[in-house]
Amino acid sequence: MVALLKVTQAVDSATWRAAWDTQFFPQLAHIIASGYCCGYTRDQLTSSLGQDPDILGTIICSIEIFTTAIVREEKTGGSHWARLQLQIVLDIIQDDFPRLWDNLWEIREPFLVSEAACAPGGPGYGPSLHASLSHLAVLSSMELENQRGIAMNLDTSRTPHLALLFWIYNRGPELRAISASRVSTALEGRPWNDFYRSVAQGCTGKEQITAAFLRDLKSEDIIGQHLYSTITLILMLRHRLPKMPLLLETPEERQLVPWTLGAARRELCRGDSSAVWHGDVMYTTFAVLKAIYVLPDNEAEIPHLSARQTYGLLALMARYVVPLMEGEDSDAGADYLTGLTARCRTLLRRRSTPEASAELRALARHTHSAWKASADEISQRRLGPRFPAWRHFLILWRALGDVLRYDPEGDDASPVFGALDRCGWDGCLCSVHKPAHSLRVCKGCWVVAYCGAQCQKSDWVSGGHRQKCRQ
Repeated sequence: MVALLKVTQAVDSATWRAAWDTQFFPQLAHIIASGYCCGYTRDQLTSSLGQDPDILGTIICSIEIFTTAIVREEKTGGSHWARLQLQIVLDIIQDDFPRLWDNLWEIREPFLVSEAACAPGGPGYGPSLHASLSHLAVLSSMELENQRGIAMNLDTSRTPHLALLFWIYNRGPELRAISASRVSTALEGRPWNDFYRSVAQGCTGKEQITAAFLRDLKSEDIIGQHLYSTITLILMLRHRLPKMPLLLETPEERQLVPWTLGAARRELCRGDSSAVWHGDVMYTTFAVLKAIYVLPDNEAEIPHLSARQTYGLLALMARYVVPLMEGEDSDAGADYLTGLTARCRTLLRRRSTPEASAELRALARHTHSAWKASADEISQRRLGPRFPAWRHFLILWRALGDVLRYDPEGDDASPVFGALDRCGWDGCLCSVHKPAHSLRVCKGCWVVAYCGAQCQKSDWVSGGHRQKCRQ
């Protein structure tokens, strides 16, 4: 072990070449692929995971270090020696790595889900086994495809399942986001059930997957690209063909709807509006909700959409319909919004009387205000439809005023929520909908709270808090 660690930590080229000349790396890969190390089986090596050093983990990290170093040297130096060694690496990747992934999958419990393996890695944590394996899997598949034209076969490769495991169990948000993106790429165009059945065994239970979704949707740190990866993976959670509806069968799965809406509101409040992922989060959110509430032909398959969720969805659409119309270069976005608007309109028409509770009246008031502001902006800026689908959407969107059933004269607009329970800026969706993140109290008056600096600035400039705070 001491010799192994010295070699893997070496930075000079002479030490690397000496290790290669003695076939050090091929022997390591063969040890893992064949399931033995120094006469011990995998189970024997992983029976004392809490002890230091972890032999199997060190060997795996060593393989990743060797692979990365040789690929880098071949690409930067281009020496004859490096080119020859790269071919050895490719042979090992092609012949031994499929068995390596299979063997690791067989001992995923307790090895790959242990406390040490799930550490996020990075400064303060030391090397991460999950990160090493993730990088090794990506690097090996890329090099095989680039150098030899061999694409990963999802029916015979275990690496997408390992990526799913990293997303579920790892404690580092960045690695989880990368892993979720890799899984969604592997699932693209394939039913989820096929992914379960691929290779010899299924990947993991639906309960664990749903719990991981809820964890990321609830986490305040998951915004931007990370949130986009999570919501995209939800969109892939289909049991049948890709264009079939997304069915939520358990109470835990049905919780995905309110938390997806909450995460999208968090993105509006705290995300970077100039980043491409900001728009992608909203676009994918609408795609997920359409797959749940619009695609099913059988009315019995459509989950219940409460009045609170209906108003929340319409308010979210109102906040983002103008940017989507400006940036969309096809009718796909219009298709999502048209289907959701029609579904919400149908649900609101069934509510024949104005909302009885003060909370629902506040939601209706806010949704009506957001809808009217978006409709007025569309008219003022003359955002005409560029595709036929947008014309249909605009007709439905303008007709929402007939069903929102908000009577401004019959509502005294008195406060409904505690000042510190909702965002203090009236223009924010979180002023009436429960935030999916913590609020920050105004340090000037300590009587209102905001989602972040942007909401506080907006209320200070245009919401009247400048005068209230100074009083």
